[in-house]
Amino acid sequence: MRRYAFAIALLGMIILAYFILNGRVVEVKDAGNLEGLTANQKVHVLGEVIGERKYGKGSLMELDNELVLVCDCYGFEGNRVDVLGLVEDYTGEKRIKVLKIVVLE
Repeated sequence: MRRYAFAIALLGMIILAYFILNGRVVEVKDAGNLEGLTANQKVHVLGEVIGERKYGKGSLMELDNELVLVCDCYGFEGNRVDVLGLVEDYTGEKRIKVLKIVVLE
């Protein structure tokens, strides 16, 4: 009987860890949608990069929907991108730290 209890408890912890790690991804359309979100929440964003400022090893990118992305990459200006990222609060301004970025054709 103990073996079954241990196996069920282990399975339950694995399922719980899966849901905690994968979390819920929120679709963000524009800068107004960021206001209700908390820091470190996963978001999905689509948009065209209209401005890019280089700093250090990365860049700050501004999208056509007024969202600001922080990325350790450079060279996306003029491209339409699909981004998975985390919400950051930097001196009262919400922006998105890029985890994954894909250029759309």
